[in-house]
Amino acid sequence: MEEKSTRRVFLATIGAAGAVSLAGCSSIGGGGNDDAPASPGSETNAGNGGNSNGTDGDSSNGGTDSGNKNDKVPGKSLSTFSVDEFKNEEWQTIEGSVKAGIGDAVHGGQSVELSPKDNDNKKLAVVRHDYRNRNRLDLSKQDLALAAKVKNPTDQPIKVRAVVRTAGENLTSMRQFPGNFNAWARFDLGYQDVVDGTALDKVVGIDVQFNRGGKDFTVLVDDLRLIPKASKGKVMIQLDDAHISQYENAFEILQDAGVPASVGVIPNSLRADDRISFDQLKEMANNGIEVNAHGAWDATDGDVNKQVEKENMQRSKSYVKELGFEAGAEHFVYPYGNMDSHTLKNAKEVFSSAYVQGGMPNNAKNPVNPQFISRVDGTAISGSRDIINAAEEYNQLAVIYFHEIGDYGSGTDISVDGFKEQIEFIKSKDVDVIVPSDLF
Repeated sequence: MEEKSTRRVFLATIGAAGAVSLAGCSSIGGGGNDDAPASPGSETNAGNGGNSNGTDGDSSNGGTDSGNKNDKVPGKSLSTFSVDEFKNEEWQTIEGSVKAGIGDAVHGGQSVELSPKDNDNKKLAVVRHDYRNRNRLDLSKQDLALAAKVKNPTDQPIKVRAVVRTAGENLTSMRQFPGNFNAWARFDLGYQDVVDGTALDKVVGIDVQFNRGGKDFTVLVDDLRLIPKASKGKVMIQLDDAHISQYENAFEILQDAGVPASVGVIPNSLRADDRISFDQLKEMANNGIEVNAHGAWDATDGDVNKQVEKENMQRSKSYVKELGFEAGAEHFVYPYGNMDSHTLKNAKEVFSSAYVQGGMPNNAKNPVNPQFISRVDGTAISGSRDIINAAEEYNQLAVIYFHEIGDYGSGTDISVDGFKEQIEFIKSKDVDVIVPSDLF
């Protein structure tokens, strides 16, 4: 009763104008800070990444896709959250309130606006796409991606949870979405863990859930997409800030394991006593370590002008290029794990890929948003191993990061033995260990 009643309220809020605005919209398309744990966690001239095969056009009649609204987007649209889909009960409202976002969308002319009900202490918004009375969805060779935008931005992140309901067990994805994103952003929905007994070729439903830790929120959601899977899972190992321990303690372990990694270098940091020297960095680069750019400012600091922020990004890129690492300079780690929609727009204009704490894997073939790649804290042993296992099982991309390697008491460090065990664990998996320039 509640679900159908909520659907009628949704349709009533649209009115005749809403129905007209949907002309041409498709329906079903065929068939935290850097130190937090990884499960799901929080953190400290762009190319479009991967190949462009299997993409369709993306037009927006309102808002922006963080400066990327007209780019080719990989895969195909599964659902645009249209009025017809709710009218036909393809989408059902399980928790919260829904109404249409007319004229504010990344695909077509309408998105859906989700928020918790005023009297809901859980502060959840949940919609469900039901396939039980239709052809069941096959996700055995496809990943999911979504687009979202926050209407009431604050610094508190929003957690996006997708539950893939199969004829067997269910799989869950959870992505930490910056709470201050007031522009559209696309992101992959990777799985958090391996679940025995799932049947991805027989999906009977998909739940999309939002919450903000018991606080109110309003989000716009659009364009649930199908992205072709890679044929094999992938893992990236990232070493942040070029700390000297990464040369003294991590480098030999990586060499012995025969796996590559990347080091994110902050501009002018190599002069500091606790950082890798230029000669040490060259030695690492000659032995399987890619050198990437790492920012050095807090993107959520209101005193940071957005033009200055872009200049800082360009400076980070130029610094790595001037050191002689041109390919690696195309890839960037957001400083402090902080960003907003302007930060993402700037990164798209400067870098081929960029990384931020997200708490789950990504598509490993053609990520839907190369400047918004989710990564996971490698010091959270159990959570990060769940993500690595999921990347292996479901052919997705896990990005695992570390800071100091050794007992530094910093809160971001991992013991030498702990790092070695993590690398050995990755080595034991049937995945390709890559660096950013291998994919983008």
